[in-house]
Amino acid sequence: MIGSDFEVFMRNTKGHPLPVPNHLDIGSKNGQHVHLSGGTMHRDNVMVELCPDPSDDAEELATRCQSLLVQASEYMSCMMEEEVTLACEPTVTFETEALRGRYAQEIGCDRDYLAQAGDVISRLPLNAVALGNVRCGAGHIHISYGVTNKVPVPMAVALCDVLLGALEITGGKQGSRRKFYGMHGLYRPKTYGNVLGVEYRTTSNLWLRSHTSSLRMLTNARAVEHLLVHGDTDQLHAGLHACYPLVHGDSLMETEDPEKAQVILQLARDIFSDVEIYTHLTGD
Repeated sequence: MIGSDFEVFMRNTKGHPLPVPNHLDIGSKNGQHVHLSGGTMHRDNVMVELCPDPSDDAEELATRCQSLLVQASEYMSCMMEEEVTLACEPTVTFETEALRGRYAQEIGCDRDYLAQAGDVISRLPLNAVALGNVRCGAGHIHISYGVTNKVPVPMAVALCDVLLGALEITGGKQGSRRKFYGMHGLYRPKTYGNVLGVEYRTTSNLWLRSHTSSLRMLTNARAVEHLLVHGDTDQLHAGLHACYPLVHGDSLMETEDPEKAQVILQLARDIFSDVEIYTHLTGD
């Protein structure tokens, strides 16, 4: 199965960013969620977080993500009593006044981990002081695979860096989100029912800007899942040995070089030729 949770920003008809008002009850990370068709929504800081139901089919999940964006936009317009749109933007800077109240200070709920060059480093949640007036929109991707004896977690996350993190770079830049959340290898270990997996947290919400980009990212996520569960271990090691140094050694997530990202993805496509892999987030 693959899944996602992503955070988006509200903007009014003039294009100004709007925080979710403190008095508005649309649920929270640790409370009730608003149920929509195909998933749920709730408040996350000053943003709206959407959580589509997981699927084993990339097309179905991509359609679900785009549907939730439309439904949530209509819902929030009704609740706000004005027309608002939900924007997939990695980084938005708010006026100080918009960040008053306790919700705007709630950042991070669980510890993050960094899997880089085979090592795992624990990282405490960030706080509002570190972010200042910046807020970041994520596009986390969840992958269940459940075979840690075959594929250690750092290797699984490295494959996400190659097929997911690099793909996002071909579609745009994260801005200042990179220094807070967009470094390579950011993840959380997860258990989906009785199946182990990872939540890959490096990616922003850029890939949710259209159905095409959503489908391409989730197709690559499905490829990650397939390779972790069904792939040949020797091929997986060889592929990562060839591709991952180009991500880590060249600091791809820092430079956000789309041409380099495409080279990495094309190399991965050639090595893992038995799964469908996209090399561009949008276009051909």
